[in-house]
Amino acid sequence: MGKSTSSLLLICNRLIIREELKNTTIKMAEQSKVLNNPGAEKQTKRELFDALRQELEAPVLEKDSKLVWELILDSNGLGKEISEMVEKDVTANSLDAKDLKHTAES
Repeated sequence: MGKSTSSLLLICNRLIIREELKNTTIKMAEQSKVLNNPGAEKQTKRELFDALRQELEAPVLEKDSKLVWELILDSNGLGKEISEMVEKDVTANSLDAKDLKHTAES
């Protein structure tokens, strides 16, 4: 797969995830206790927003995190890139440790 095809897939996946995040957040807001609570209509927009944020912030972030990790671990090569990056880091750290051991023995 060429670099431009890979970049295009990455952009498409990001757009899909962004749309999923938006739709999920909208559904959660529509089903929220805050907005569906009797008396909600008497609260100011700011009060409703603050209460809605307090209610939904953790669940939305959790869902967002899961969607993002699904993207990262996707079979379109993104997971491979992360594995390669981790492998390079482990190899570099291993080489650094060998250099330190060699230097200490000298």
